[in-house]
Parts: sequence; structure tokens; C-alpha cells
Amino acid sequence: MNKTIGQIDKLTNWLLVVIVAIPFILSATALNDLAAQHGQRPSWLYPVMVDGGLIIFKLLVLRGALRGHRDRYAWAMAVTATVISVGLNVHHAEASVTARLMSALPPLAILGAFVAVTRRIEETAVEEGLTAQQANLQAEIAKLAADLAGRRQAFDQAVADMQAELAQLRTRLAQEADALAGQVADLKRQKAAIQADIKEARQTAVAAPKNDQPAGALTDRQRQILAMLRQDVSQADMATSLGVSERTVRRDISKLNGIVKEIA
Repeated sequence: MNKTIGQIDKLTNWLLVVIVAIPFILSATALNDLAAQHGQRPSWLYPVMVDGGLIIFKLLVLRGALRGHRDRYAWAMAVTATVISVGLNVHHAEASVTARLMSALPPLAILGAFVAVTRRIEETAVEEGLTAQQANLQAEIAKLAADLAGRRQAFDQAVADMQAELAQLRTRLAQEADALAGQVADLKRQKAAIQADIKEARQTAVAAPKNDQPAGALTDRQRQILAMLRQDVSQADMATSLGVSERTVRRDISKLNGIVKEIA
């Protein structure tokens, strides 16, 4: 499609050269004859001045079209030069409608050719502008897509970092929870031991001998502890054997030591 359009444009350019050259020669010949008839010397400068100016102004029109805008001054001067050329050509022709019409055709043909080329150039400029805008739009879309991809990657990385931090936080909280559970279990064991000691102390107080018991009398448990001490039994084994806590065993051993000191 683009190749065909290019071939058509190339052919149009050659035809334009032919169409402009032929009317220019015809119009220049008529203006030269007219200047010579009226004694203007050198007569060949008049067609150069009139039709040359016509072509120059139309080239300015083409230049404006190539830049994407209309040169109103160039258009006005081109139309003015065309009117002058038509008038002089018609004045030079014979006094018949056909001769005058044919004399008016060369400048009009040049004007028509330049108008056609100008429109084609303007259309090409519009198409190129649209193509450039499309390319810029595609570049902007690609840039936005790349920026979006970068932001998405940064977002995914941030989410991954947050998830890693959350996992670490959960692990630390689980460890702290296990430590607290261990401490609670230790406190419960200590509480149970204290309650057992209190219970044993109450039982000991209830089972303690009356005030009329002779000084230095031993309880049955103290006698058992004393016997175990002679056998080098450890305090832990004593507590297990007697079904009491080690604290109670130590307290009874302390009492035994006091009794021994009193007797001594």
C-alpha cells in the first residue's frame, strides 16, 4: 500500500513538472509578444516577472504547506499574480471566446497544479503528524507500562518483605508464648509446692505433741529422718520416701539440729 502511494506521488511530481512547464512556456510566449507589441524592451523580462513571480509565490505556498500551516500572504500574492497573468494573456489573444479562454488556461493550469500539490502536501503533513502522534503515544504507553511494571515489582518486593517480617514476628511471638507458658508452669509448680508445704505444716501443727511432752521428744517423721541420716540417704530420697517436700525435710533436719544442740 505505501509502495503504491509512493509510486503515485513520484508520477504526480513528474506530471506536475510537465504541467507547469508547458503552461509557463505558453503564458511566457504570450506575455513576451504582448510586451513587444507595446514597445516594452527587453520584452522577455515581463513573462519572467509575471509568471516567475506567480511560481515563486506558489512555491512559498508549498513551503508553508510543508511546515503544516497556510501562508495567507503567499496565497494572496499567488492569486493576484494569476489574475494579472490571465488578464494579460486574455488581452493578448484574439477577440474570440475560444482564443481568450485558451489564453486564460496556462496561468489557471499552473494555479490548479499548485493547489493540487498543496492539498497533497497538507494531507501528507496531516498523516505524518498523526503517525508521529501515534508513535509518541505508543512511546508514552510503553513508558507507562515499564513504569507500572517497575512499581508492580517494587510493590511485590514490599509485600514479600512485609510477609517475611510478619513470619519473623509470628516466630518470635510463638517463642515468647512458649517461654511464658514455661514460666506459668513453673509458677504453678511452685504454687503447688507452697500449698503442699502449708498443708503439711498444718498437719504437723495438729499432730504436734502437747506442751506436757518432754523436751527433746521426737516425732515419728523426725525419727525416720534421723534414721535415714545415719544411712546417708539424700534429702530428695527422704522426701520421696516420706511423701513430703524437700523443704519439709530440711525443716525437720533443722529441728533435729536444734534438739541436738539443746541436749549437748
